[in-house]
Amino acid sequence: MRFPSFSALINQTKTVIARFPIQFIITLAAVYIALLLPDASPVNENLLIRLLCFCLLAFASSLAVTFFDSSFKIKTTTNILFQLAAIVISAGIMFWLKPDLWEKDIYILLIFIFSFHLAVSFAGFLKNDSIQSFWDFNIILFLRFLIAALYSAVIILGLFAALAAIDNLFDANIHSKTYLRTFYVIAFGFNTVFFLAGVPELNNFKSVAGYPKGLKIFTQYVLIPLMSIYLVILFLYEMKIIVQWELPKGYVSYLILGYAIFGILSLLLVYPIRELEENKWIKWFSKFFYVMMIPLLVLFILAIYKRLSDYGITEKRYILIISAIWLSGITLYFLWSKKQNIKIIPISLSIIFLLTAFGPLGLSAVSKNSQINRLKKLVKNINSENKSQITSVIAYLIKNHGLTSLQSFTDEDLGKTQSSILKKMRGEPSYQIRQQLSDTAYSILKLNDLKIEFAAPAYKIFKKDNEKVVGIEGFDILYKIEFSNNKPDTIKIGNQALFISYDNNEINIISEKDTIRFDLAAFSKGIAGKYSNELKNEIIVPDSVLSETKSNEKMEIKLQITEFTHYPKHNYQKDKLDYAGFLLIRKK
Repeated sequence: MRFPSFSALINQTKTVIARFPIQFIITLAAVYIALLLPDASPVNENLLIRLLCFCLLAFASSLAVTFFDSSFKIKTTTNILFQLAAIVISAGIMFWLKPDLWEKDIYILLIFIFSFHLAVSFAGFLKNDSIQSFWDFNIILFLRFLIAALYSAVIILGLFAALAAIDNLFDANIHSKTYLRTFYVIAFGFNTVFFLAGVPELNNFKSVAGYPKGLKIFTQYVLIPLMSIYLVILFLYEMKIIVQWELPKGYVSYLILGYAIFGILSLLLVYPIRELEENKWIKWFSKFFYVMMIPLLVLFILAIYKRLSDYGITEKRYILIISAIWLSGITLYFLWSKKQNIKIIPISLSIIFLLTAFGPLGLSAVSKNSQINRLKKLVKNINSENKSQITSVIAYLIKNHGLTSLQSFTDEDLGKTQSSILKKMRGEPSYQIRQQLSDTAYSILKLNDLKIEFAAPAYKIFKKDNEKVVGIEGFDILYKIEFSNNKPDTIKIGNQALFISYDNNEINIISEKDTIRFDLAAFSKGIAGKYSNELKNEIIVPDSVLSETKSNEKMEIKLQITEFTHYPKHNYQKDKLDYAGFLLIRKK
């Protein structure tokens, strides 16, 4: 394996531009967007991440459409129109989804990305009956992806080392953002273009001569042993639950899914050589794998049932249910079908997951309805046993579906309430917005006592206006203070020694004959009270509000807090206050 020369990279880039102009433009757009990320504000950062997700969707969907040309003999101009339509659909998906705010939209976005990437594998073979050509094409993509990832990793590490050398040898003071931008250029730019350069032409595609020996070694000595370890663990656990006669733990479903992924991937990788005389073990292994899936699927379904009966359906559990249905169908197909068409694996998986992304039977609607019904049962009889479950369900609904998901519990227009909160808190971090929506939910449902008992404590961060600048006019000494480094210290101002000590959120400046004391607990609590109606978690206040001045005959000392965190449940007599600031000292 050799790294491509610079001239080869230029030629490959020209080939990519000619064959995949739309995908190349999307790649450039993704690189440009990524380069803006390091300097973006929180509001713009969310927007840029959404644009990057759009690029990922648009790239995969439009690339899949380019391969439909081989299946349906579409004209070039028509194919370009279809690619543009795929980009518009991708834009519509990102306009519809808000993954930065609602967690369930992250799952839906991942489903679309997963399904579109699967479509790339089979789009060019919908009318091509040659399973060997299908396998050859996808193994080229698979190996090209691995090589591109390896080259990109080596280049990134090499460039990082070069930047570090320049920084240390020439005192160049290279910013950490330069490293981040370097990573983005290689990961999004070089990696993608290099991958596309190795995508074969489907119209003149010829099967690969020979089977990669390294692939067989990887499958036989890495994937299959890993899968075997999973199998032993799962069967031992299955024996345990049979002996103890108890329902399986929900975690076992992830192990079974891992076994299925390793097994199916192994069978796909060795598919072309299964008929060779020296590889009879592959046919035996294939039959054994799918036979062993039957008891594991029973265990899988029981594990899912246990989680559903206890806690209802969520997006994660819905995906597990769909996976169990799909695995059951694939297992039955490969056990009884004589055709053994491996194309059915990506096609069926792509379709079934796309169908779960939206609609009344989609993962969002089903999960929301399940948790709403669960909450209705719980609030009918609130007791010490189900209080934590109620708060857990409310937290889930707010985090995934917003305040409007609780509309059936009140006559108040929650859509209007939620819109008002989102408008007022626009630009704030999503966790702060969800916290405010959660507080509103508890208030509307008249469950504030549960919120106090179980909900995570809210907090507010108070910051000085322009916290990096502190005026020192008229003072002799500027002394930094912070809660993480509040060890006693001695400083000198002229000939006078001052001893600074910290005790129970108090700062004591002790001279020979006098002590000046600042009570940080009372100081911060008073400020928090003035801003108790603020919805934001981070509040910028004037310098004067965060400062306090005291003096005696020999000195004047100004306390200037630059930042502190207020917790409503804070015990100021016991808990340390989270603060940072300065003492400005002037000798009279």
